[in-house]
Amino acid sequence: DVYKRQPQHRPERLETGRREREAVLTGGLSDAQRREVLGRMGANPTAVDELITSSAGDRWWPNGPIELASLPLADDPLIEAWAVYAADAGRTTAFEALRDRIVQLSFPIRSGISAEEDYRAATLKGLRPNAASPLELEDPEGLTLTLHPSLAGTIPILAVRRRPDFETMVRALTARNEPVPIPRAMGACLINGLNNWDRIATLKKNWETTDPASRECATWGEEFRRIIPRTALYKDRLIVLSHGPYSGVEGEEIGIDPDEWERLSFLIRLEHECVHALSLKLFGAMRHDLLEELIADWVALVKVFGGYRADLALRFLGLESFPSFRAGGRLEVYRGTPPVSDGAFEVMQRLAADAVKTLETVSKDPSFDPGDDDNLGRLTVALLTMPIEALVTDDGVERTRERHDNLETVLRQA
Repeated sequence: DVYKRQPQHRPERLETGRREREAVLTGGLSDAQRREVLGRMGANPTAVDELITSSAGDRWWPNGPIELASLPLADDPLIEAWAVYAADAGRTTAFEALRDRIVQLSFPIRSGISAEEDYRAATLKGLRPNAASPLELEDPEGLTLTLHPSLAGTIPILAVRRRPDFETMVRALTARNEPVPIPRAMGACLINGLNNWDRIATLKKNWETTDPASRECATWGEEFRRIIPRTALYKDRLIVLSHGPYSGVEGEEIGIDPDEWERLSFLIRLEHECVHALSLKLFGAMRHDLLEELIADWVALVKVFGGYRADLALRFLGLESFPSFRAGGRLEVYRGTPPVSDGAFEVMQRLAADAVKTLETVSKDPSFDPGDDDNLGRLTVALLTMPIEALVTDDGVERTRERHDNLETVLRQA
């Protein structure tokens, strides 16, 4: 309206708006700027190309503008059903409570099972198996179900005591009960988009008990087709967790009693995975790069210890003696497939170490309250919108603060 009344001012206003927008988006870098930063860190042109390809920029998510709600995010509709499962698990066991509701738990792990008619009927149509042969766990009573409050809202957590049972659950819920190899380095699994036929059955029951005159559809088939696009009504997001030292770091290495470190490792693994859930829920995708892993560790350490432990963050990656790198450190996992060259990996080590320094400085800011979920959540989201190169610049801390302060504008303008 202002432009219609005063058209002669439009160019100046547009230029002012452009400058303001650029000021807000200083946490981001252009492709050329990112390449310049990597070059200053010692990357040759080939290594620069590898590193740019392996990491996300400042506008990486697939969807358009995002309206940021308050943090933590609201619970998903799935929690209503999983609260019932958790209550039943408290009266029996988690395995018994879930076995007849999550259809994959009604089948064993067996090569070729995903192509069998009974399996396909159960998982694709929700039909009860003809000959039930349930999943076998070494320690079925060691499977627990909890509902964990996180920045992404409440998330169902399935935890197992024994490593083989973790691999069995991951195969059942992500690999259609096929005996696929599970990487030894995997200690947690975020499962997204699992069709829950028990929830669908509840929807059908509710529809059947509705007065026919009030139904939007004449048949359940028509109603089901109407429901299909509304995936929140029947698809689940949950986390499967294992126990064991986090990132393969033993308690003796860091001066923590092994039993206590086992407990802390579980909590770190839990909070780390919840950051991936936040990214997936808010942005519709995960970054799948080094920075997201650094941010997830940062949140986990802040949550578990009440403050960031940069020493542990570096040790998890194998960078506790940087610039030396400890072979077998978790940073090797992020070299990608195919892995980046040795030269690019050396620059990746420096990127990680410098980013940890920035996160440590940000965490020491007097305005940062690790116990304030809204503050922690906003900063987490702000970091997720930045390229890693922005964190390692000389003004990386200031860039992070500006991104946090202007977060809503950043997400709306994406």
